[in-house]
Parts: sequence; C-alpha cells; structure tokens
Amino acid sequence: MFIKLDEGSAPVPDGLIPAGGSVVCDIRGAEFPVTASLASSGASRAIAISLDGSLWQAPQLDVSEAAQIAVALMAPVAFVRFTGTAGDRWDLH
Repeated sequence: MFIKLDEGSAPVPDGLIPAGGSVVCDIRGAEFPVTASLASSGASRAIAISLDGSLWQAPQLDVSEAAQIAVALMAPVAFVRFTGTAGDRWDLH
C-alpha cells in the first residue's frame, strides 16, 4: 500500500497495516518534526526511512513500550515504511 501526503497538507491520519504487511508513506510535503509510530508487538515490526524510496534505513527506535515502536524524524525524509502484521495500527503526526 502506498500513501502520498500532499504538499502542505495536514499529517496523514493513522491507518491499519494491510494483509501485505507494509505501508509506504510519501511525506515530502510534511512539516517536520514528524513522529512515526507503529502499534504492534509482532516480531517482524519495523519502521524504515528513505530519502529516495529505494535505499531504506532503520532509524533508532523508541521501544520503551512493548506494544509500540516510534521514531521522531527531525530532518526531512521522503518516505516512511511501516512493516507489521495485518491489522497493526500505524500513525504519522
């Protein structure tokens, strides 16, 4: 699933991970800082960031809560990829 954030729009509301297991959000129009979080306790959960949509990096995540991971994006990135189990909830704000 791919979601594009329009230039100058409000942050994307939270959503659910589809059966395919991942969501990619184009956040080039977002105002930074942005917090990306994923409510999941699955072993395959991950948040990755990319400047160009092809080279993905795993940022340092806040894993202080067992059922949620989060990262504060202080500098602009183009894409955020959430990976988890179908029905896990992701959020950008």
